[in-house]
Amino acid sequence: MRKLYALLAGFLFTLLAIDSNALPVTPDVANFSFSIQHEAKVVVFTNTSSIGNEPGVRRAYWNFGDGTGNWTPPLQGTQHQYQHPGTYTVCLKIFRYRPNLNDSVLSAQVCKTVVINTVCKANFEQIGEAANTNPLLVILRALPWHNDEKRPVRICWDFGDGKDTCIQYSNTNPGPYTVRHRYNSPGVYNVCIRILYQGGCEAVKCKEIRVFPPDSCRANFEKVPTPSNNPLKVAFRALPEHNNNKKPQRICWQFGDGKDTCINYPATYNGQYLVYHRYNQPGRYEVCVGIRYYGGCEARKCENVIIGRPDSCRADFERLPSVTPNPLDAAFKAIPWHNNNKKPRRICWQFGDGRDTCISYPENYNGIYGIRHLYPEPGRYEVCVNIDYFGGCESRQCKGIIIQRPDSCRANFERLPVNATTPLTAGFKALPWHNNNKKPKTICWQFGDGRDTCIQYPENYTGNYQVIHRYLQPGDYNVCVGIIYYGGCDARKCKEINIPPPPVTCQVRLLEITPSISSLVRGFLAVPHATPARRPVRICWYFGDGDDTCIMIDPQQPLPDLMIRHTYPAPGNYRACVKILFDGGCRAEDCKEVVIRSATNICGGFMTDSLTGPRSYRFRGFSIHAPNDEVVGYRWTFGDGSSAEGREVTHVYQQGGDYEVCMYTRTRLGCLTKVCRTVRVPGNNEPALVLTPNPVINNLHARFRSTHTEQVTIRLLNNNGVPLRTLVRNATTGINQWDFEVGSLLPGLYSLVVQSPNQLASAIFIKQ
Repeated sequence: MRKLYALLAGFLFTLLAIDSNALPVTPDVANFSFSIQHEAKVVVFTNTSSIGNEPGVRRAYWNFGDGTGNWTPPLQGTQHQYQHPGTYTVCLKIFRYRPNLNDSVLSAQVCKTVVINTVCKANFEQIGEAANTNPLLVILRALPWHNDEKRPVRICWDFGDGKDTCIQYSNTNPGPYTVRHRYNSPGVYNVCIRILYQGGCEAVKCKEIRVFPPDSCRANFEKVPTPSNNPLKVAFRALPEHNNNKKPQRICWQFGDGKDTCINYPATYNGQYLVYHRYNQPGRYEVCVGIRYYGGCEARKCENVIIGRPDSCRADFERLPSVTPNPLDAAFKAIPWHNNNKKPRRICWQFGDGRDTCISYPENYNGIYGIRHLYPEPGRYEVCVNIDYFGGCESRQCKGIIIQRPDSCRANFERLPVNATTPLTAGFKALPWHNNNKKPKTICWQFGDGRDTCIQYPENYTGNYQVIHRYLQPGDYNVCVGIIYYGGCDARKCKEINIPPPPVTCQVRLLEITPSISSLVRGFLAVPHATPARRPVRICWYFGDGDDTCIMIDPQQPLPDLMIRHTYPAPGNYRACVKILFDGGCRAEDCKEVVIRSATNICGGFMTDSLTGPRSYRFRGFSIHAPNDEVVGYRWTFGDGSSAEGREVTHVYQQGGDYEVCMYTRTRLGCLTKVCRTVRVPGNNEPALVLTPNPVINNLHARFRSTHTEQVTIRLLNNNGVPLRTLVRNATTGINQWDFEVGSLLPGLYSLVVQSPNQLASAIFIKQ
């Protein structure tokens, strides 16, 4: 057979060769088109090549550019699925078989570029609700898809309620990609998911989800009046209730007389769910309603209904006195009432502590419907009695009762802050306490000064239990509060309190007695006042020209008029002050400006000096000039070869001695003035204050060299700087000697300080 096929082929080739010599040669032309399914990475190739008239058998070879290929007939198409997206060069080659040479040659080829795009998608599903814990908690699962099987590296969720989140994943995480989210309220939410894949492809998907709690439903009904006068014809209205507002699909009624019915309702029904029924005879019937809602939830409710002339009944109860000393043991008696005198068949008690009970009674029972109950702890309880009468009438009554332990109470009080402007006044606030929270009825106060009071309070009072009392004088007082509570419990509490003396306030007013505006002689009057009354013990006058004075007031003599006259050295503006020390230490001060006008246009001036430290003086200049003139310069010479400028200067002398200090002033209109005075400065080698003997046992001798004739203050200080004694002495210029008795002092180190407005000296001594 193979030999036969070879002969036929040779014959055919000979015929073709003969024909080819007769016809023009047409070459093969390779071409193809293609369509791409990017998601599946599938390319469908359509072969559009044309075959020429050259002899030979043709075959086509497809090279897909990914290392694979296949053979097809010369004009047949093919399809290929790539493993990964990317750019591929696809070539179609047509081969011509030459039997006479027993070989194949490439007769035509074409290559084209095919691009497989990366495609990714995003989707999600709601896989469940955590209904057993919270129906608003949903579980969502991402459904990623990538045509190159890349995995998500980030998934972002927008839950539609403003609370978004993004989750990062490693590129090796196989999933599942779930998230849990809790909504605040039921509803329909537009949830979006955004998935970013490894390699950068990103996809978004949004859709609505419904967040609702699981269906929960109830059934109820009520008997409604009918226009008919026939008591056997009644109407019932179903009362559906569904947590997701789904409507009834079917309502079935059992009227208790064997004639039942069911009614179907469309989902669009908005009317009342009424049914009418006619009974054949009066009686008590158990009526039941069963409601099946759209969505499948079902509920049922049964109640006893009286048809005909219904019984009328009531229920009540009262609390009986306890027969045991235990305050937690309570006794109750039911009080039934029935218009037809039917007796209770069953009485159920709810004591408010979760331990309820029901008691059945025979119809011939004639006793008391009483019961005892032991509560676990005190408190307020709602007690209910439900009486089911023979014949079917039923009634219920509830009341609040208080179970409590025996009264126990305490009394206390606290002191309140009072206004500092009302001395001797004290405020008190009672602090009641009662184990059963009963309120004070009467609060009695004993203030310790014999002026007591009691205050009544209503039981509904909610304010503070305060009282204000003013004592007549300071001192220690025993204050007591007694509280009587509603219910009879009473308690008492006493405390020692101190009423301090009122603070001393003092003041002085300085009055000027002026003969004329240009008079150099001025009078001053001090008007002191202290609350409570205090006597002045010292008055100091400061005239503003450096000539000051202090006067001690003899406590054994009547209080003199606090007046003084002073002659100023020249016209000018001066600040005059008075300072008064009252008995007990209170101090008061008042100042005023003294203006002395010049009677002529003569210019002049004066100076003041004060000691600021050892050999340190502060000088201040004052100018006298016409009203239309003013000083333009002050210059000082201190007598030791140094000088300074300015109205107020300070100078430190290097060694003791007498120095002439001069002040030079110059006014704008050319008035020149020179004022000089002598300043005595203690020497370096001679201390101003010398104490002997030192150490001392009983008598201390002080030798003080004063540079001024003036009043000085002498203070005796302990080692901590605390003043032990304060004395006033009149010092004269030169040597002053004083003796002090120190025998009563404890052994130790002490210091003596002599001070005035112009001088300051101190020395240390040892007391043995």
